[in-house]
Parts: sequence; C-alpha cells; structure tokens
Amino acid sequence: MENTAQQDPAAAYGGYDALAHIEKQAGALDSEIGGMAGGGGVPDVVHMDDTHANEAKMILTIARESFVGIYPSLAAIYTDDRIERIAVAAGPLLAKYNLSSGGILEKWGPEIGLAVVALPIAQETIKGVRQDRAAAKEQAEKEAAANEQARH
Repeated sequence: MENTAQQDPAAAYGGYDALAHIEKQAGALDSEIGGMAGGGGVPDVVHMDDTHANEAKMILTIARESFVGIYPSLAAIYTDDRIERIAVAAGPLLAKYNLSSGGILEKWGPEIGLAVVALPIAQETIKGVRQDRAAAKEQAEKEAAANEQARH
C-alpha cells in the first residue's frame, strides 16, 4: 500500500500544502521583480525606512539644491524620484562601510537644508537689488543730463 503523504502531500500535513505555499510566495516575488524599474533593482515603490538611505536622500537633495542655481539642468535630472531611488540603492552601501554624517544631518539637517535653498535666493536678491539701483542711478543721470541740456 502506498503512503498517503506521497499521494496527497496536503493530507499529510492537515490540509497544508507546502508546495502551493512556496509557489504562491514565488509568484509574489516574481510580481515584485516585474515592478522594478529599468532593471536597476529598485522597486517602483520604495520605502525610506533605512537611516542610511534617509541620510543619502538628504545629502543628495542638499547637493541638488546647492548647485541648481549654477546648473539649472540638475533640477530636471535629479528629480525627487531619482534621488529617492539613488538613496535606496546607496543606503546598504553606506551601512556596509559604516559611513554616516555622524548625526550632523540628523541634528542640523533642516537648518542646512534651509541655508542651501535660501542662500542662492539671497544672492539673487542682492544681485537684483544692485541691478535695480544701478538702473535707477543710470536713469537719474540720463534725466539730469537731459535737464541740463534743456537749460542751455
């Protein structure tokens, strides 16, 4: 007589079919892999729950904001989505080599972020005000010269 477990594995384990369970898990993994963008290994939906990934995201965002005034094309290249994808990929590498900002970004990140965004705007403001003053001075000089000529 043949063993019941060989005929129906689920019956041997009280109705639990381990093979069906494994196949279901494999199907879920296949679906997840299918959702990965561009074969880069980063899923379309990323979860930023890793401290190193969060730190990488902050550094990349600060870098983008620091240079976008000089190189405007960086805003289109380093989108929030791309920065997040890079950060998720970089997080394990930072963890592997135990690289971090030593808590500086955690403690001062918002202040650094504000400075990075506000300082270029402040520089543009100063430059704009200087140009406005120079234009007003030039206009006043032209008007003064025109008034001087009108008197003669």
